[in-house]
Amino acid sequence: MSISRITLLLLLLALTAGMAAPATAQFPPTTHQFGGAGFWEQDHPGLVQPQIPLDYFQPDYQFFAPADVGTYGGYPEPNIGFFFSYERLYWNVQRSETDDAPYEGDFTWGNRVDFGYMMDTDHGWLVTAFHLDGPNASDNSGDFEGVEVNKTFRWKPVGKNYIIEPMFGARFMKFIDRDPEFVEIPDPMDPTIMLQQLVALNQVENNMLGGQLGVRIHHQTARWVTAIESRFVPAINYQFYPSQDYSEFVIYGQVGATATYKLTRDISIGTGFDIMHFGRGIARGRQEGVDVAAGQEITLPVNDQDLTIGGISIVFELNR
Repeated sequence: MSISRITLLLLLLALTAGMAAPATAQFPPTTHQFGGAGFWEQDHPGLVQPQIPLDYFQPDYQFFAPADVGTYGGYPEPNIGFFFSYERLYWNVQRSETDDAPYEGDFTWGNRVDFGYMMDTDHGWLVTAFHLDGPNASDNSGDFEGVEVNKTFRWKPVGKNYIIEPMFGARFMKFIDRDPEFVEIPDPMDPTIMLQQLVALNQVENNMLGGQLGVRIHHQTARWVTAIESRFVPAINYQFYPSQDYSEFVIYGQVGATATYKLTRDISIGTGFDIMHFGRGIARGRQEGVDVAAGQEITLPVNDQDLTIGGISIVFELNR
C-alpha cells in the first residue's frame, strides 16, 4: 500500500470516527451563551461540522425491507439519514501531449466511495474518495486519486419532483504520471536469456488542492432514480519533478450521471458515467525541457497540459 493510499485511508477512518462521536463533545454548554459554532451545533446539529451520533436518525437497519414507492404529494419522498455508495470504475485516461497520439487514451479500473448523511432539515455532509490504478500502458502509465468533503443542502422539489442539492467544500487530487521504459532482466529460469520488462524510471506528481462548488439533481419514478452531478474546482497544482518543483493554476470540471434501480427500501444498483477535464496546468512525466523526435529537438509542454478522464461505472447504493 502506497503512502498516499495510507493517508487517504486514515482520513476516511478519522471522518467516520468523527461522525460517531457525540455532537456536544466538542462544544461545552457554555459556548451556547456566547454564540459561535457551539451555538449552531446545539440548535442545528450537523450544520457547521459533520459529527453527529450514529444513532441520531434512529435507524431500524431493515435494509432489505420492501422498496418504498409510495407517493407524497404525488411523488416518493427523498431519503434522509446516513447513506453510502460504491462504484466500480472503468475510465479512460488521456495520453500526454508528448505522445504520438495525444488525443487517444487508455482504459483502467478504479473505485469510488461516497458516504455522508442528509438531515430532515434539508442539509448534510458528503465525503467522496476515489482511486484509479493505472493505466499501465507502455505510453501512458500512472495513478489518480482524490478525496473531497462537501457541505450539502436540499432545496424544495421543483417541476415534477426534481430534487436539487447544491454543495460547497474542498477537494484534493493527486495525479502521478510515469515514464515507463523497457529494460532487460535475466530470465529466472535461465540467466543466459534476457527478458524485456516494462518499468517506470521517472515520474511526476500533480498535487491539486482547491475549493469546490457542485450540485446534484435527482428524480425518482417508481423504483428508478436518475441523477446528474457537476463539480467545479479552481485549484493550485503543486508539481514535483525528479529534479525540480513547479506550481500551476488549474481549473477542473466534472459532469456525471447515474441511473439506479431500488431492489429494496435501502439497496439500489445501477450504472453511471463521468467526464472529468483539467483545463491546462497538468504536468506529465516525460523529459523536462526538450525531447528528440525524428532526429529533431522539440520543446515539450511538460507541466501545462490539459487532461481528460472519463468512463462508465457499476453502482451500488445504500439509502442514497
